[in-house]
Amino acid sequence: MSGTGRSKRTPSRSAAHARWPAAAVLGAAVVAVHVAMAVVSMSPRPDTHDAHIYLALANSLAQQGAYVETWHPGSPPHVKYPPVYPAVLAIMILAGAKTWGAFQALSLFCTGLATGFCFLWLRRRTGVWTAAALSLLFGIAPALLDAPRRIMSDPMSLALMLASLWLLTPLRTGSERRLEPRTRHLAAGLILVAATCFTRSAGLPLAAAAALCLAQDRRWRMLAGFGALFALPVVLSRFRLGWSYVNGFREYTGGPMDLVWRVGDNIWRYAVGYAVEYVPGSLTGVYGALPAGLVGLALVGLALGGWLASMRRRPGVAEYFF
Repeated sequence: MSGTGRSKRTPSRSAAHARWPAAAVLGAAVVAVHVAMAVVSMSPRPDTHDAHIYLALANSLAQQGAYVETWHPGSPPHVKYPPVYPAVLAIMILAGAKTWGAFQALSLFCTGLATGFCFLWLRRRTGVWTAAALSLLFGIAPALLDAPRRIMSDPMSLALMLASLWLLTPLRTGSERRLEPRTRHLAAGLILVAATCFTRSAGLPLAAAAALCLAQDRRWRMLAGFGALFALPVVLSRFRLGWSYVNGFREYTGGPMDLVWRVGDNIWRYAVGYAVEYVPGSLTGVYGALPAGLVGLALVGLALGGWLASMRRRPGVAEYFF
């Protein structure tokens, strides 16, 4: 999404997709490598840090048709986790899923989709071989291989996010000319952005980036529709639950200043801790070592350089989201 208009001789989409069969084979191979490595490394029993909460919420939806905390007296409405992932788990429960492995399979399915959509998104921005190499690095990263053993919303939100970026990104054709997404692809991408937010609240910056791009391209009707799609459920839930900010990682309800404090704390964690520890650790599996920290700083520097280069051109959703 975004662009300055089409040139007089816009390249045809059929020409842009001329190498699609080879790209499909490469993309399928990358996904197959990820799935095979994830299956080999999967633990039979998941990390249950948040799994019990998600499954309890799913059971409340499946058995009572309500999004409530059945483990608390009075079963109050739940306000910490968005409802999409528990709703999918509830559908699985109604379909007969009962074992850890069944719910882990959903996480594996989502990480496989995320790897595939990563390839498709990069294919729209780069050449097919570059897209295959980068998506392979993504697919074999220890953090992604570890995700299927967890019953958490992260894999699903990641798959939805990458799918939306794929649909909202202009197709590069080997020159400076780009094919903007069709209206139906743009609408589908915006629906996936909203679904990302209602799967995991970390998707909110993606929604802001999409809205900014719509305003940049003067797509006012699409922006209004996206705003209604995104805002209506939020407003309805806030009228039902109240407007207090709930810090999901503490046992008290704070006000706006508590939210400001948490934003500042997260910025510090991402800018320092994640750059020198989490980023290299997620890619290599080594945490805390000095060489890994240097690799993390180098990767962050390269990412910032690429982002600045992209921002010099007309930026899109990915650039604003970064």
